[in-house]
Amino acid sequence: MDTIELAGMVASRIALGTWAIGGWMWGARRPDQLDATGDVAGWSLDAAALREIDAILGQTITDPVGPEFMAPPAAPAERAVA
Repeated sequence: MDTIELAGMVASRIALGTWAIGGWMWGARRPDQLDATGDVAGWSLDAAALREIDAILGQTITDPVGPEFMAPPAAPAERAVA
């Protein structure tokens, strides 16, 4: 398993374990990229692990992207008609 697969598993486990959701979407471009999805089941992160992950992210992400990043682009200003 590579680092990207592990990161995806941890992110999926956080989502499944901390939010009230019953499923998740795992994007893939090739069928083999779905192989790790079964590895997400059967384990969880305890409160201490989640705190450690939050601390690492807080130290690592110095300029977080806000929700405006996900907003649709603003409509262009109307052009003045001459």
